[in-house]
Amino acid sequence: LHRRSSKFAIDDFVLLDPWMRVAETYNCHVIVHCTSDDSYCSPLQMERLVKRYQNVTFQMAHLGAIWNCSEGIEVVKRNDNLYADTSIVSYSAVKRAIKEIPKQLLLGTDYPFYRFEMEQLKLNLAVEDTSSLRKVACANFDTLCSHHNY
Repeated sequence: LHRRSSKFAIDDFVLLDPWMRVAETYNCHVIVHCTSDDSYCSPLQMERLVKRYQNVTFQMAHLGAIWNCSEGIEVVKRNDNLYADTSIVSYSAVKRAIKEIPKQLLLGTDYPFYRFEMEQLKLNLAVEDTSSLRKVACANFDTLCSHHNY
């Protein structure tokens, strides 16, 4: 869901209820664009969404970047059905996220707008051990996919 492109607030449940019922019925993972320059999709607004739809897993694309990453990390910590990705997130925020939400962090990209090699390099620099690198780049995806039987 890309709120800005589609012109709706991410907590407009009148609009989203039918879509989320479909996501729940078909066991879909929902990715939501969430950045600090978007007044209609902040991490706190995303939290209202993920709490309302507990049987759907969500991915907070960009972790609320650039200015809302700390809030994004806190929201992810409070919600088991919410993951975040590293795309366009600052190096320091990725380091914090690896420490605070290691099982709910996914390697992300904003391709074609941002080069994937940059995301890989940032992650390689941010991790302190190969176990964390494997989690974010691979194992967390495996966990997510097994939940959805992909």
